[in-house]
Amino acid sequence: MVTTRLRGSKLIRVAFAGLLLIVLVGLLGLYANINRSFPIWISSPGGGYINNEARFMSIEQLSPVLNYMAEDGMFEPGIISWRASRVRASLSIQKGKEGGNLSVPYDLDFHGEYRLLLPDSRLNTVEVLFPFPQNLKTLHDVQFLVDGEEPQDVEYSTGGIRWQDEFISNEEHTISIRYRAEGAYTFTYELPKEQRTDVDVEITVAGLTGSSIPESSLPPLEIESGNDSETISWEYSNLIDNRNIQIHLPIEQSFPQRIAEIQFELREIADYAPIIIGATLVTLAALFRLSGTRLKIETYLLLGLGLMFFFPMITFLSGLFGVLAGSMLALLITIGLLVVFLRQTVGWNQIGWRTVLVLVVFLGLFALGLLTEWSGLLLTVGSVVMLGVFMVQYARWQKSREELESIPAQVEPEEIVPPSITEPIPSSEPLLHCPQCSYGLKDDDNFCPSCGYETKLIRRCGNCGREQSPPEGLQPAYCLGCGEALS
Repeated sequence: MVTTRLRGSKLIRVAFAGLLLIVLVGLLGLYANINRSFPIWISSPGGGYINNEARFMSIEQLSPVLNYMAEDGMFEPGIISWRASRVRASLSIQKGKEGGNLSVPYDLDFHGEYRLLLPDSRLNTVEVLFPFPQNLKTLHDVQFLVDGEEPQDVEYSTGGIRWQDEFISNEEHTISIRYRAEGAYTFTYELPKEQRTDVDVEITVAGLTGSSIPESSLPPLEIESGNDSETISWEYSNLIDNRNIQIHLPIEQSFPQRIAEIQFELREIADYAPIIIGATLVTLAALFRLSGTRLKIETYLLLGLGLMFFFPMITFLSGLFGVLAGSMLALLITIGLLVVFLRQTVGWNQIGWRTVLVLVVFLGLFALGLLTEWSGLLLTVGSVVMLGVFMVQYARWQKSREELESIPAQVEPEEIVPPSITEPIPSSEPLLHCPQCSYGLKDDDNFCPSCGYETKLIRRCGNCGREQSPPEGLQPAYCLGCGEALS
């Protein structure tokens, strides 16, 4: 009966462990599949995929182009004297439409003034081209003035403005270009490349504050912020640079937008999740073994499930609170859950600080390190920390083992029973018995009080103590028990 119960308990454990293993592998596969399908459902209509939508709505204004007509009638590139040029761009935020698919839409009011100075040249036909951004949804209030008046032969199209006229050498004109359009998220103004120029550009953002300037942009010289607006200025003299002017508007990203920004990192984490979980469990098992603690296979599989939920938790919390806050919160929740579980299973003394450090290294440095550009450095640091933990644990295990081996074997002494000292116990039993009727006799009895037998005929063997009554007059007489002579 006992053997049957033990077999049934073992089968239940094996079935439970197999079920946990199937669930763990299935969840890992499901998580990896969901991460690979992120680009499909994130970029669907209504998903608010910021990378595509914002890139499509961002306005990038190119510089005007100047061409000279050669003798053969073909135009060749020329250089506009950009000295004393002045550009003003006003970005008015469309209230009530922040976030979502448009990613902070704004109304652009662009106004640029350029001084055209022709050098000494026998070429006197000049063509000016001003290209419009090709991704504009709306374009209105377009204006092109030369010296304050609109030329009659100017041409307008969705591609830009084209104007051609004949000039006299050293002739100077002021060109003014203005238009309104709708954009979103960023605004870029292209500066002349590889030319010495004076830069006088001012961008005003009305409706919010907190705009950022990317590293690829020419840095501004001044930023003035008000209650609900800010003005960013670029003023350079004799500048030779290959960078443009760019501004990023602050946005409050939605849940799918935050996930979309890190979808490739999340996909990489999903691919490495089985390796990280397996390495964590093997490391914990090795540390527990060195500390003298042995856990059942079901315990390790439950730990694996706890580690598994760390990865989808990163995705969900990053979408709610951002990458940094969401990742740290997922790390704290997972470590807390696993430490409480191990404490209830084996006790805190057996867990120790090394277990917490293992979780921090594998989940914090290795897993979350994939979301940063320092993954290689974090992998190296984590490996060194793990090596140090194992060295300390192994040293303690070796020391305790040597201490046990140095203790001599103690043989338990046999229990020595002290010899008992037998004292004569006074007895009331008679020393002799009547051989005829077996009645007890005393030393001073001459006759048996029961049958009258004469006691002087009773003799006791000095060797064996047997009582006997040899015939009177028999000499010598011998004991009936041992054969010794009776005295």
